[in-house]
Amino acid sequence: MQFEPLANFRFVPIKSTRHEEIEFKNEGRVTGNVYVEVDPAKGAGLEVEPSQFSIEPDEVRRVRVALTATEPDLITRLLQVHVDGQEQTRTIEVTATSVEQHLSIVFEEGGGQKSSLNFGTLYMGERREYPAFLVNNGPQPANFDVRFLNGLKNLDEDYPETAESFISPAQAGKELTDRVLTCEPLSGTVGPYSQVPVTFICRTKKHEKKGGFTDSVQRGKPQSSQESRAGSAATGLEEKFQVKPDDYATLALVAFSNLQHENLKVQMMARACYPDIKISKQALQFGECASNERKDFALTVTNKNEDLALDFAFSRVASFKAVPSRGKLLPGTEHTITISFEPKNLGVISQEMTLEVLGGVYRIPLRLHGHCNKVGQRQKGVRGPMARPQDFEPQRNYIAEEDAEARTLPMKKTQGPRDTQSVFETSRGVQAALRAGNVAAVEKYAAILDNKHQANEFLKRERLNRDRDTKIQERLRATNRLPPETLEEIAKDPDLGMAGYGQSQRLQVPAEVDPLYVEKPIGKYEPSQSNLTRLRHRREADQDRVVKRKWKAEPQTQAEVRDCSIELTGEQLQKINAGPQQINFKTVFVKSSTAKSFIVTNDLRQHIYVRLLVDQYPEL
Repeated sequence: MQFEPLANFRFVPIKSTRHEEIEFKNEGRVTGNVYVEVDPAKGAGLEVEPSQFSIEPDEVRRVRVALTATEPDLITRLLQVHVDGQEQTRTIEVTATSVEQHLSIVFEEGGGQKSSLNFGTLYMGERREYPAFLVNNGPQPANFDVRFLNGLKNLDEDYPETAESFISPAQAGKELTDRVLTCEPLSGTVGPYSQVPVTFICRTKKHEKKGGFTDSVQRGKPQSSQESRAGSAATGLEEKFQVKPDDYATLALVAFSNLQHENLKVQMMARACYPDIKISKQALQFGECASNERKDFALTVTNKNEDLALDFAFSRVASFKAVPSRGKLLPGTEHTITISFEPKNLGVISQEMTLEVLGGVYRIPLRLHGHCNKVGQRQKGVRGPMARPQDFEPQRNYIAEEDAEARTLPMKKTQGPRDTQSVFETSRGVQAALRAGNVAAVEKYAAILDNKHQANEFLKRERLNRDRDTKIQERLRATNRLPPETLEEIAKDPDLGMAGYGQSQRLQVPAEVDPLYVEKPIGKYEPSQSNLTRLRHRREADQDRVVKRKWKAEPQTQAEVRDCSIELTGEQLQKINAGPQQINFKTVFVKSSTAKSFIVTNDLRQHIYVRLLVDQYPEL
């Protein structure tokens, strides 16, 4: 009977159990019975399974030995081996070094370990992160998984993981996406005497209120009917209808699957509220302003929140400008923004400038109107060595608040032939001639008006011809070519001697994808959410449905291997459905088989790898 007389368990963490296997080989010709016992004096903390067994000739049997460490020390234990037919008792020496395996979460800010983390108050749609490290101060690698419990929990209690029912990937992805307090990564491995960065995240979401306004406001019970109608004198209408802040609380549990270590707990808390910002005006009317001139209006932006600052930025639009265009509003303060109207072309100008709060999470439109009917004189400022800093500042022309009220713009009407006739009939000379009965004077006025009209048309045509001839002559001088004269030359040169071979400038506009009904992602088209919901309802997982097309057991091509090695996000998991959640085989006869279908639907543009863990159930 041959076996290894020394078993080295290396490092064993305190209050944990380590297992090793010892091989026994029968090199004799008869069956041997082996008894493995723990030495009464030097075998504390050892367990053997099986403790007795029979081994055939040339057979190899493995015995599992478990060692439990209770305190840091150099461990030496003995196992006694008895073999039938041999009087001498042989021993196996078990050696190990027990060390303390300590796992903790250490935060960068605050320095040291924490069991609670308060994100404070932040705005809806804002994201805040706290970096930390999961430190392994021990010789064994630790496989960790993070799970979450909603609400405020007692940190002294244990929260064992319960056997939950089946959850489809779509439900797991929705839960992962909608979770406000979370951390990354959710699973991994920490090596011996090393650390892994862990980030605790609070990602509040801007919710669209579906209920009535009174469902989301904060107000107490009115003491009288008069206060119920108009609010009390102390609070006023603005404080009566304040939007309620939302409180979040989640307990993060870090569990270790390969070590007997207590779960690490971090209680996370946060409060989210909506920004309270006030703008003095949202519609500005600058009126008439000549080009190369300007009109300005002082816009007041107020942050009525007393605790949090606000980041703001104005979008860029033509003919209008905001100074400063971006900045930060401190709590309970107001800031003056100069909105300038600087037209560069003639006509009526209407634009919509957007005030973006918190990086575009909230958008407030500002409607700006103005018109330009004449060309102004460009102002020349002082430049050169003699210029002072104030010489580079533009001369602002502020308008009053009542002048900036939005109103209908006066449209300049273009006179047509009928309008000219009406002006002729309503002129003072014609009216006086008609009252005096002088028909010759009326005809004279009509002839004068007709001559003026013909002269104006002649001058317009001549001016257009001169401009056209000037451009043609400039083209001819630039290209050094004579214009074509015969029909054959015109056929060969359709540009008539002008350099028209250059490529036309194309305006870069964003490509819009036309909506198209598709049931799966095809090219640049994506199925809408309503289509996905309807299709999933139509092809609900049925255990009696026969799946004709079977997929590969393992990824084979390079694209399949690449796609299957990518970790899916919460948004991607929502496009994967699996089911049914319960499969009922009903009555099954002995030594017979019954087949049911489990269907997985993939609405992604990439391959996924699906694995069903049924090894622990031999009947499946």
